[in-house]
Amino acid sequence: MFPAISIERFAELLGADIRLRGTGASVQAVVSDSRQALWIQPTAFLALQTQSGDGHQYALHAAQQGAVALVVAQNGTFDLPPELPGECSVLVVDDPWAALRRLAAHHRREMNGTLIAITGSNGKTTVKEYLYHLLGDARIARSPKSFNSQLGVPLSLLSAPVDAPGMILEVGVGASGDMALMAPWVRPNVGIFTHLGDAHAAGFSSGAQKAIEKAQLFTGADWVVVPAAESEIAAAISVPTRSWSWNTSLDADLMFRWEAGVLRWTDQSGEISGEASCPALSAVEAHNVASVLTCIFYLGWPWNPEGLSDVRSAGLRMERLPGVSGWTLLNDAYTSDLDALGWALESL
Repeated sequence: MFPAISIERFAELLGADIRLRGTGASVQAVVSDSRQALWIQPTAFLALQTQSGDGHQYALHAAQQGAVALVVAQNGTFDLPPELPGECSVLVVDDPWAALRRLAAHHRREMNGTLIAITGSNGKTTVKEYLYHLLGDARIARSPKSFNSQLGVPLSLLSAPVDAPGMILEVGVGASGDMALMAPWVRPNVGIFTHLGDAHAAGFSSGAQKAIEKAQLFTGADWVVVPAAESEIAAAISVPTRSWSWNTSLDADLMFRWEAGVLRWTDQSGEISGEASCPALSAVEAHNVASVLTCIFYLGWPWNPEGLSDVRSAGLRMERLPGVSGWTLLNDAYTSDLDALGWALESL
């Protein structure tokens, strides 16, 4: 939800023509699913066209559910029905997807806090949740669930209060060209590049191309956290953006060691150092924790070391559930690539 915008200003931000002006005065939220509760706050429905469906087919239903505005395409399949509720305005744009990005870009310009963007082949959602958990500040906004797609990123950004001291935003890409549609308006202050793996490999000609595509997100950022062991990631980060590297065995800007239930860290100069109790973690869990702590230390923000004791419970991944006959069920339904399967098996 964002600050209330008049229908006229909303249309201006979208680059829309007002085809029909209803009685609704303002908009505070946008959705693309007509099944959502549209009456809680003044909500606009975006008729998005995807490979699996056409939102114009659900526009009337959205209006009947309480939408105060319908955003439809000039060449779309929506005709003004006589039964359209009187409160609902109809706004016409060339491309509803581009209109959504324009609205998100406006909201990003209004935001005052630090935007931390996370990308990578794996670990985006877990790193986001770990970071939020260890910061322990309810004022920090974050992407819901794993909203990191061309739709999820702008909707996540629009959900953040403009006065939030910070936001943690995960950003994913599936093919070459995807990041170019988002990076110019996401404009993160800092970021985390989690890992480069096989997820969405079919959309790229090589691992290096995928790294370069994802790294576009950090163009203009102050710095980005990278794993020192993955040289393709560091090579993809464009100057003047600074890379802060971490590792557990090789030289890096920040080094981590897990020993007998204690996590220790130190940087090259010794200015950043410390230790905290931490349970034994799998390799992928340790990878994610190291990425998060590197980000926190270079931000210089306060954090809760005691949160390491239950950091596993914060992630939406690798959920351990008791099964029958002493079996353990590992719920990792948020992903389906082979890297993640290997890490899941290793953690058991």
